[in-house]
Amino acid sequence: MASEIAATATTSEQNQVHWSKYSKKVVLNTIVGREDRGLGLVGDQIIVGGWVKSFKERRSPVRSKSLPAMVVGPEPKGDVSCSEVLMSRIPLLCSIARIIFGGGGSGGGGGRPVEVAVPDPAPSVVYLLVNDGSCVSSLQVVIDSSVSLVNQFMVIGTSVLLEGLLKEPSVPGKHVIELKVEKMASVTRIRSALGYSTHIFCQNNGFFNVHMPILTSTDSRGHSEMFQVTTLLGKAEMNTKDDSGELDSINAAIKEKRSRIEQLKRNESDKEALLAALRDLQKANELVLQIEQQKSKSLPSLKDEKVDFSKDYFSRQANLTNSSVLHLESYACALSSVYAFGPVFQAEKTRHLAESWMVELELAFADMERILESNSDDLKFLSKRKEKTCIDSLQLIKSSTFEKITYTDAVELLKKVTDKTFKTKIEWGMSLDEEHESHLAEAIFKQPVIVYDFPKEVKPFYMRLNDDGRTVSAFDIVVPKVGVLILGGQREEQFESINKRIEEHGLPREQYEWYLDLRRHGTVKHSGFSLQFEHMVMLATGVENIRDVIPYPRTPGKLSY
Repeated sequence: MASEIAATATTSEQNQVHWSKYSKKVVLNTIVGREDRGLGLVGDQIIVGGWVKSFKERRSPVRSKSLPAMVVGPEPKGDVSCSEVLMSRIPLLCSIARIIFGGGGSGGGGGRPVEVAVPDPAPSVVYLLVNDGSCVSSLQVVIDSSVSLVNQFMVIGTSVLLEGLLKEPSVPGKHVIELKVEKMASVTRIRSALGYSTHIFCQNNGFFNVHMPILTSTDSRGHSEMFQVTTLLGKAEMNTKDDSGELDSINAAIKEKRSRIEQLKRNESDKEALLAALRDLQKANELVLQIEQQKSKSLPSLKDEKVDFSKDYFSRQANLTNSSVLHLESYACALSSVYAFGPVFQAEKTRHLAESWMVELELAFADMERILESNSDDLKFLSKRKEKTCIDSLQLIKSSTFEKITYTDAVELLKKVTDKTFKTKIEWGMSLDEEHESHLAEAIFKQPVIVYDFPKEVKPFYMRLNDDGRTVSAFDIVVPKVGVLILGGQREEQFESINKRIEEHGLPREQYEWYLDLRRHGTVKHSGFSLQFEHMVMLATGVENIRDVIPYPRTPGKLSY
């Protein structure tokens, strides 16, 4: 009996309209996102707001002239396409039928008629698709011209706030409006879901979220192109003014003074005037020289070693971070498991994006094998969260095991490839190019591939040196159609080894003194990895261009907004 009551209560709750906590309307996703496609809410009065995505008008049979028109709230003023049609709390004869890539409905009914002396327009019914951005699918709204001035709604992009009854389509499949899925809106929703899933995975597995600095004095990659931050250029520009007009005026005055001096020289009687003119000419020449010297001083170059950074804001050179891994290590040595989710910046023009987002995790008391297990769990968790999208690549990750192969074996396999010519000939000791990695995942293994034990020269200085002295405990996870999705490895915990690696890479030691202190004063075995978030979005959406999976992509030569 109790179970029956509970089941009845659950069913009743499921068939209730869920009003938004922050506005007096219903979010469309709570209707069209239901398993029954909103049929359980038929007959409920709702208010929805959104934007007209498409419309279709159908002429109705001619009505009697005595049929009253409907007044639908305050009439919009000005340009209809920029106005919001407000009909809240005014009974409206319209039907709202749920539609996903098709469906239909018909409207009719009545409200409180108000006699209005207006010419009888040709009667019609308008079918709208309205979307509020909460989901891909839209609601079909059916409005009779006897209820509203339907031409107000027949502009794509018009914002509307509508009240009406949810009804089933009277004739399924009729008056269907083709729904054009907006790629950017869909990608944004999926990106949001993946970000949320990332935080859930990390929090559920005991990772603490740490906000890492954007400004840094350290190059986490070593010899990479970084965006430099300075106030010196601004000061130089403020101190440099355009003196070209003033210089022209002074030169013209000098010309007149010289002509005056020639006249005074011919007239030897006025020697005092001649001396005064000569002094004026000398002052004018000195002023011209001073202006020209000021103009010849170029703005300071940040690549010039003579730049005095002690006069800069931080009294030293500063950059936008290209990775939080070094800073995150310090927190891992105190909290064991930490992660950061934020933007990183690369000034290398060969990269697709100058600004991207990275999920970086660090674990104390963990070696590379443990990290590789975490990587697989992470990817499978994220793919499970978006399983409803039915994307083949996500299903592949969720169901398959990851192929593991050493860098050395990968090079040997690529050397044996005969049906493809690589742009860059593969040799041991070089970085694997995108074409090499793609061929491994897509052509050879046809599934995600983990490549590990890279040569020490191609990976950052902080990767742990293996016993062979040639390779480091680093790995890349390569996914078909996407490329490198995750990169990471075990960190070098021994002071002597990492100190030597810094010297081998020719890095400025003073930048890394604070980092070396973690080893000087004792540390533990620790590892970490970085997930390139834009690549994860590409994997989940199937979008091939990385510029289409991030808002306002930043690329070389383009910063218009």
